[in-house]
Amino acid sequence: MVEDMLKLGAKLRKAVGSIIAILFIIGAIIIAFTIIEYNILSQGRLREIQEKQAEVERESIAISKSVTGYWFFEESSSTLLLNITNNYKEPVAITGIVIYYNDKNYTCLKNNVYSNLQPSDVSIVSFKIVGSGSSRNVNELPQWLSPGETLELKLFVGDRKPVSITYSTSSTGTVAGMSASQYIPQVAVAPTVNYRVEYVPEAVPEYTEAGLGYKLAYDAYNDAIVFTVEGTYVSGSNESVKYDDNDYYIVDSAVRDSNWLEEPGVGAWGYRKPIIIVERSGKTLTDFPVKIELNSSNFDFNKAKPDGSDIRFTLDDGITEIPFYIEKWDSVREKATIWAKIPEIPANGQVKIYMYYYNPNANLPSYATVENVFTLIGEAGTVNTDENTATIYFQGVYDEPPLIFASIMTFNEGDTVVSRVLERTRTYFTIRLEEYPNDSGPHYVETIGWIALKPGIWVIGGRVWEVGTVTADSTYATVNLQYSFKNVPVIITYINSYNEGGPSRSSEGGAHTRQNNPTSSSFEVKVEEQSDTSHAFETIGYIAVPWEEYKHVFWYSPSWFYWVRVYYASGITINGLKFEVARIYPDRYYWYIDNYYPPWDIDPNYWRRYYFNVSFTSTPIVVFKIQTEAESDNCHERLRNVGLAYFDYALQETPAFNGPHTYEWGGFIAIEPGLVYGYEWVDSEPEYVIGAEEGRYGSRANIAFSGLKEPVISFNITLTLKYDIVTGIGLGFDVYMWNFEEKVWSKVFEETYYGPDEESYCFTLTYEDLELREYISNGIVNISVVSGYGASFREYVEYVNVTVTYLRDVIIYVPIMYNNGSVKILLYDIASGIWNSTVTYSKFEAEYAVSCYDKVRGRIWIINNTDSIAYYDVVNERWESLAASTVNDKFIITPGMSLLFTEKYPEYLFLVAENSAGSWYLWYYDITTSKWFTLKEISKDCGNYSVAVIVGDIVYLIPGDSTVSFYKGNITEFLKGAGSWVRLEDVPTPYSVGFAYGANKLWLLGKGGGLHYFDLNELKWYPYETQIPYMPLSPGNRIVYYQGKLYHVRGDNTRELWIIYVGS
Repeated sequence: MVEDMLKLGAKLRKAVGSIIAILFIIGAIIIAFTIIEYNILSQGRLREIQEKQAEVERESIAISKSVTGYWFFEESSSTLLLNITNNYKEPVAITGIVIYYNDKNYTCLKNNVYSNLQPSDVSIVSFKIVGSGSSRNVNELPQWLSPGETLELKLFVGDRKPVSITYSTSSTGTVAGMSASQYIPQVAVAPTVNYRVEYVPEAVPEYTEAGLGYKLAYDAYNDAIVFTVEGTYVSGSNESVKYDDNDYYIVDSAVRDSNWLEEPGVGAWGYRKPIIIVERSGKTLTDFPVKIELNSSNFDFNKAKPDGSDIRFTLDDGITEIPFYIEKWDSVREKATIWAKIPEIPANGQVKIYMYYYNPNANLPSYATVENVFTLIGEAGTVNTDENTATIYFQGVYDEPPLIFASIMTFNEGDTVVSRVLERTRTYFTIRLEEYPNDSGPHYVETIGWIALKPGIWVIGGRVWEVGTVTADSTYATVNLQYSFKNVPVIITYINSYNEGGPSRSSEGGAHTRQNNPTSSSFEVKVEEQSDTSHAFETIGYIAVPWEEYKHVFWYSPSWFYWVRVYYASGITINGLKFEVARIYPDRYYWYIDNYYPPWDIDPNYWRRYYFNVSFTSTPIVVFKIQTEAESDNCHERLRNVGLAYFDYALQETPAFNGPHTYEWGGFIAIEPGLVYGYEWVDSEPEYVIGAEEGRYGSRANIAFSGLKEPVISFNITLTLKYDIVTGIGLGFDVYMWNFEEKVWSKVFEETYYGPDEESYCFTLTYEDLELREYISNGIVNISVVSGYGASFREYVEYVNVTVTYLRDVIIYVPIMYNNGSVKILLYDIASGIWNSTVTYSKFEAEYAVSCYDKVRGRIWIINNTDSIAYYDVVNERWESLAASTVNDKFIITPGMSLLFTEKYPEYLFLVAENSAGSWYLWYYDITTSKWFTLKEISKDCGNYSVAVIVGDIVYLIPGDSTVSFYKGNITEFLKGAGSWVRLEDVPTPYSVGFAYGANKLWLLGKGGGLHYFDLNELKWYPYETQIPYMPLSPGNRIVYYQGKLYHVRGDNTRELWIIYVGS
């Protein structure tokens, strides 16, 4: 049984294994069919892709065959012409162009082709698409060319040659890259030798130099793009401004700013000017009055009412008015002084306000007063009193009790007497007379003159008044003045407290201040009684005011003439009070009075009389104080006869010291009665800058020129335009140019149009006016005409033209010296091979003509002597001379000097020269200041055969003669006071007679022959493969490189000019 079951299990296992095998075979068959189907589908898709790729390749090949590019290089003008023509059946896009040069640089044109053009001296002359009978200028890539159209590029490439050009194209289905073919006219045969010889017009002596320069060319441009930036475009096009033909580009003005001052019933103001207020003291100023002075150069008085009553000032928002005060307005002489109260000027910061004008309906506002603009500092007046207390109420309102300064102005009785303030408040003070203890009393009524001032340093009537306090008793206290006076000021002191005192004849009566040892920065003060007894501490007020003028005069006094030294100043407060201050010293004669020897107006009294320099219109308040203590006897001042023209003064000793008194200095302040206004003094008051006029209505038209030649020496701009305006009121317009480097508009011209006919305006800009290279980029110049007026107007632009003077034809210049002390320059035009010369400069003084070419200004500079430098102006074809003083050393003129110029630092000339002590330096000449400075000492002495060239900001120097050392120096580092000379590989031959830069090499010609070059990439010298067959001998750097050729003016008193082909 068991055996049967085992057999049955074995059969079952065999059956199950067979079934599994069958299932595996079926699965394998299914997988095989799936793979076969996938391969079939994949092969189909691959064939589709291959067919599409083949179609694209066929189209790409067709485009490559149909779009052709040819280029031609005009070597004489360094101009490349590239034509790319679409001969394909469909439009093709040119997406990019790359030009490769022989100096390993390249130019890549894509997007805006005028932007970021490299190298920097490459410029686009023209870029346009030419079709059947028409052309259009373009300025960016990609550009679609219809069948038959040609993309034409004309490019100035500078001192290099193109070697290959590639460009990329695209259509709706393919992209292709291809190369342009060079077109080589079969008109010239390459020279069989690497040199040729031409002749200079006259023999060239030793030490003569040669350099590379340029001749000028002139091109006029009237093909511009004009568009409206401000205002409303009416009519006209780019063609309208090309010719003076009554076809106008017309713009209507628009309201410039919604934040413009306008008042109900008065209307809007016509004009405004922004004024920038700059804080310079380092202190935030609050409610500060700023003086603004107008004249014919910064304000048109015809646009304001005759009395200036339509003037207004606002904050930066243009509508919030601020207080102002017109101190003076003279429309005939065109002068005005106005004070504007600025709410806040941040420390070391600035704020902008606006000044509005031109509103015939406006009158002076009620707030335009002294009181609303200036600070009430104090007041002056008189009071009549005796020993009884008098109360004086202030006219002004004060936030703290002002300080009081007083003097008795009458002499109704001879008893010694002083005044004392008993109480001070914000609204009043009390005062009385006090005789000393030894006097008999009572005292007659006297007139007391008083001045009340707030503490602080103030500007009153254009003078600084320092007002302060000090605490002192009967011993001297030193007061250190806060303001920096130039000389000893007039100093007035007065007791402002009543901590000790008493009525007349009491033991404490009669205290006053006494001063001593005044200087420009300090003085001493104490409380003085009848005799030198102790006194409690009191608050003493002081005033210090500077004087400005001095005179020594012989004046009449009540009894006789006397000499007096007078140090004085005068002025008028902003609200019209006249004042005078003075320090006086009556020399040779005493000026005391005898207390007990009446009558006091005759001998032996010593009253002195002071004659005012100011013509007072009301009797002034005079406060007088003795300034010194030359004699220790206690004393005080007395006055009398105070009037419009003079007053009498004297020194009166106290009863304890009655008798003669030695010479003392006196001082006083005299001011007309009334309120005193001024403003807080700050160390360096704010400055202001008045901006350009803004009319309520304005227009702005921008004009863009392209394709201008570079480098530019001058722009001549002509504008013809007119405006519809009100008769008699001129319209101001400004011309701006865009500064590509600083990215700002710079005003270059301003004018006023009066009409009614069109006017032409022509102005020229040179490098002396602007850094011209900053205003042209890749041949593009942007001009903007900005017009403003007080009423709506219409602008008509008739004609716009720019004539550019630029450097074009390359020349070799050779200064020739003559025995009669004159020099002229021979000029060799490389393109034409023709020699010309400049006029002779007869004032040449140097023994050797050291020169260089200024590519920025179009000048050939020549060292004339150590105190002057001459130049030949290529633009105007004339000689000029400039002063050339040395600052920190002086050079001497010797053989081996080199004068260098680089566009990297166009404001300087650089000079290798020896100083008076025999040391050699690199110097620089600041063209703006006409001064020479030493820049860097050269450790190796230079000889007659010394030569140098400058490449960018690197000077390469061979000291010359028998030495073979070779150096370079970085000017940028030298100007920072850093860097040093770096020694390079020694030159292969001494006694250099030619040294030039070109094709990233430094070319060296040695005495007796030997032509070598220094590879600036490898910093290594190599001999040139073909040597010259002549032997130059005399010193002087006379070799020039230009476009694969070396031009060597041999010298040696020969006429030979060797032109050596060295390739690129």
